[in-house]
Amino acid sequence: MSKGVNFIDCADAYSGGAAERFLGRILQKYPRKELVLSSKVFFLTGKDANGRGLSRKHIFESIEQSLANMQTTYLDMYFCHRFDHETPLEETLQSLSDLVDQGKVLYYGVSEWTPVQLLEALIIIKEKGLHPISVIQPQYNIFDVILKKR
Repeated sequence: MSKGVNFIDCADAYSGGAAERFLGRILQKYPRKELVLSSKVFFLTGKDANGRGLSRKHIFESIEQSLANMQTTYLDMYFCHRFDHETPLEETLQSLSDLVDQGKVLYYGVSEWTPVQLLEALIIIKEKGLHPISVIQPQYNIFDVILKKR
């Protein structure tokens, strides 16, 4: 892409999917192999009980919508936008690993998970022989970190 920018990060919940659709139209001008595309899954994208979180159903429906929105056949990175306390961690990790096997995602990662949540995930991944977590987006705002300690 121009000026050396090639990493585009989005999420299915941004503007109700409009951000991904906008990027999908714009990015058609560029060779896919020159781009690094990522999106995220977790936040509300539908009105029903399955329209949020990290269940297998929501992950699989969300990746299909993100791929359609961004007009691509795969994402370079796919993030769990937050930790889901309502879905078994094994289910989430198996689903993400399956997306790698299917070629819809090259690498998966997590955003704003705690060290304990990451450790639990790493143990499950090792025990089940799943594809590893490749990318971590830690909490990056020092003010959030300070406020959470109070």
